[in-house]
Amino acid sequence: MSAPGCILSTAFSLMLSMVATCASAGELTEERVRAYYAAWSSGNVNEVMAFFTPDVVYEDVATGELAKGTAEVRGFATKFLTESPGVKVEPTSILVGEHSAAVEWTMAAGTGKDAWTVRGVAILEHRGGQIARATDYWDRK
Repeated sequence: MSAPGCILSTAFSLMLSMVATCASAGELTEERVRAYYAAWSSGNVNEVMAFFTPDVVYEDVATGELAKGTAEVRGFATKFLTESPGVKVEPTSILVGEHSAAVEWTMAAGTGKDAWTVRGVAILEHRGGQIARATDYWDRK
């Protein structure tokens, strides 16, 4: 396993153990998490935005993007989906706790020589079944 892969694997294991300390699944379900990533894959910003609280904070650590509130998050999502047409995000492992969730995912887009795939991890904080904070970790290489 490459050094970035090892780091990602270790980080995900640590995050899973933190989330696993929650006694039981909260209001955000595995099914809802899968629907959230299906919304990203649909390319429809309105579908994506339906999963967030009004005071959502979205951080993409790899790009340095930090968006606060629905207007900024909508701007981030619109820019991302415009720059990555046809992107597909597939969760490969989901662990939901009372107030947080850890998701390992694979993201891919492009065709032929322009095709790319990246693995990443998201930590989601949730309340009332909505995502209040999303932090994505992935390697830009």
